[in-house]
Amino acid sequence: MKLQRVLPSKSRNNLAVWSEFNQLALKYNSTNLCHGTPNFDPPEFLTNNLIKAVKEGYNQYTMFLGHPLLREKVSEFFSPMFSQALNGRAINPNTEIQITNGACASLFCAAHHFLAPGDEALAFEPYYTQYVNYVEYAGAKLNTVPFKVDEQGNWNYDLEAFERALTPKTKVVMITNPHNPSSKIFTKTEIEQLSVILEKRPDIIVISDDVYFFLPFDGRQHHSFANIGDNWKKTVTVFSAGKLMNCTGWKVGWSVGPPDLIKNLA
Repeated sequence: MKLQRVLPSKSRNNLAVWSEFNQLALKYNSTNLCHGTPNFDPPEFLTNNLIKAVKEGYNQYTMFLGHPLLREKVSEFFSPMFSQALNGRAINPNTEIQITNGACASLFCAAHHFLAPGDEALAFEPYYTQYVNYVEYAGAKLNTVPFKVDEQGNWNYDLEAFERALTPKTKVVMITNPHNPSSKIFTKTEIEQLSVILEKRPDIIVISDDVYFFLPFDGRQHHSFANIGDNWKKTVTVFSAGKLMNCTGWKVGWSVGPPDLIKNLA
């Protein structure tokens, strides 16, 4: 059983990189660029509604999928983002949304259920460091493909190297869009090119970490991988209320995707 797996020895007792740098930043009173903690308080309407919900008794267990009202609101807010993939219909709040303990739980559950011992996952490097932990906990291996940097200092995906790195053992591709830590955003053309490569491997599941989807402020447009072509049927897209609402300590996240994938994340 997966719950009986033991963490690889090299993953034990390691201090997360942001924990180490947070301590160093406090020690030396330095600017901390390591931890993804917003420098803004949550919006007042959010904290007011939190207090209201607590006083009204919303303090106990709810459904494993997440509270029905929250799932309905997630559907209402995010359905336009996937209008092309869904042919204009709304995301089904009962079968296509999973609320989790932060985006990290969504990423962990996805990696844990879509990977088995001996499998491989593929991600672009640099990458969010937790990806290694999630993949290794599943008994799998994380392979990476480095970004290319052009003469102007722009980050670019090396899609030729990506395709070469795919092996028969590759069962999951993990993408971050917008990318952490480089801020690179997939253009629509790049997603289409990546989609063509992955069409040759229909057995691969894509975990799309889109927690920063709302943060481009320079005119660049965010395109979700799942909203291009037929990608919806093989993609779990992960979001974070902590990043969206400046409340990372609340640990509320969610995944959206087709029912046959989402049902594995509870």
